[in-house]
Amino acid sequence: MSFKDKIRLYLGEWAYFACLIIGTLLGIYITFWVMIIDPIINCINAMSVGTLTTSQVLITILSCVFSGTFGCIVASIFAFVGVLSNKIIDDIMEEIFKDKK
Repeated sequence: MSFKDKIRLYLGEWAYFACLIIGTLLGIYITFWVMIIDPIINCINAMSVGTLTTSQVLITILSCVFSGTFGCIVASIFAFVGVLSNKIIDDIMEEIFKDKK
């Protein structure tokens, strides 16, 4: 395997795995913090102040129910972006390192 082929392989793989890691971490953050923990904390604070409403409770319940779905959607979008970036980097590197005749 030549040096050019190694660069093409490693840059594409690096971009793919970077997108997978970022997407997974962002999906976990959205699932647990944004969709579960933060709405529950807001409901607890509103209850202790005495301003808790029915709509706030319903929004919190729906947020907790659909949190996994939104986290998986975010992770899937970043996985798709990773596949696209791998292909784009491969095409760019092929164009750069194309043998001139």
